[in-house]
Amino acid sequence: MLDWHSIRACALDLDGVVWREDEKLPAVPEFFAFLRAQGIPYAFITNNSTRTPTQYLARLEAFGIAA
Repeated sequence: MLDWHSIRACALDLDGVVWREDEKLPAVPEFFAFLRAQGIPYAFITNNSTRTPTQYLARLEAFGIAA
């Protein structure tokens, strides 16, 4: 079983992990709320350069994800 206390940080890709095309994936906002509640810092990564960082932040906010 995973010991959440042993995780020091998470880095997660956006495309296909947080969202797929224009839809957020199930339970994503709840997952990030859980990470925050556990005190686990997280970062978003992507190799998709079609949007600016500001556009990515707006999309995360629209999906209910604190960035």
